[in-house]
Amino acid sequence: LFKKYPADFEPGSNFNYSNSGYSILGYIIEKVTKKQYEQVVRERILQPLNMTNSGFDFTHLNSQGKAKGYFATADHKLIPAPIVDSTIAYAAGSLYSTVNDLYKWERAIYTNKIVSAESWKAIFTPLKRKYGYGWTIDSTHGRLTTAHSGGIEGFTSYLLRFPQEELVVILMDNTSGTNLTKISRSLAAIVLKEPYEMPGPKKEIKVPDAILKQYVGQYRIAPSFSIEIIVRDNRIFAKATNQEEFEIFAEKENRFFLKINDATIEFVNDATGNVTELILSQNGRQAKGKKLK
Repeated sequence: LFKKYPADFEPGSNFNYSNSGYSILGYIIEKVTKKQYEQVVRERILQPLNMTNSGFDFTHLNSQGKAKGYFATADHKLIPAPIVDSTIAYAAGSLYSTVNDLYKWERAIYTNKIVSAESWKAIFTPLKRKYGYGWTIDSTHGRLTTAHSGGIEGFTSYLLRFPQEELVVILMDNTSGTNLTKISRSLAAIVLKEPYEMPGPKKEIKVPDAILKQYVGQYRIAPSFSIEIIVRDNRIFAKATNQEEFEIFAEKENRFFLKINDATIEFVNDATGNVTELILSQNGRQAKGKKLK
């Protein structure tokens, strides 16, 4: 499906999270083991760790405990998310689980039951942009952390580990767009007795039209993905490639938030005061877009 598309950059020269890359890894697993990817995961991870509430094909799962997914609207209403074929994500996703099962899997990292200590060391060694083999390696509250997030229509998940403290925060939410990264870090701060902020509604501020117009333009995040900023009637809107146009609201003169999800857009100026790029933050990830025009 993605073979015909150009690469965003020369392989090995940069890093960007890629679902397509994980699909290729799943294909490699099948070629090496001569088994289906899902079967390999069951035999080597789910069954040895007794993860009985984890598996594939969530769409057709028959369980009383099965969650329903929702989208949160700007006025804080919940709309049922469309049912999608959960197997489409293949090795880039498609796995359903529970907090208890994910805890079993996280604890197994310390026992070397699934893979060797040498393999875990390689997995948690950052290569480019604080990313190892499937994990973001960073620091939170001055402590080493490893983390990964997941999301599909109507569902969001996040797992944050503090390996030196053997602390883990696992969050699963049946709405799209929730910033679980911020929540997980706040929960960890409580346990670690670090400062944290209590959640509260964001406060809108009024930004002069002259300043808003400085942000108008096209910002390229990747060769095939950009965000257009539009200003109309002293209101500002963002439109991503092949997506609807959404109004964004100022919380600072250069920082805006969406009401439909927990995403923010921050504009960056150079030394002369010209707007040069934006930073999109969503689901614990940041993406920079250079201003083209």
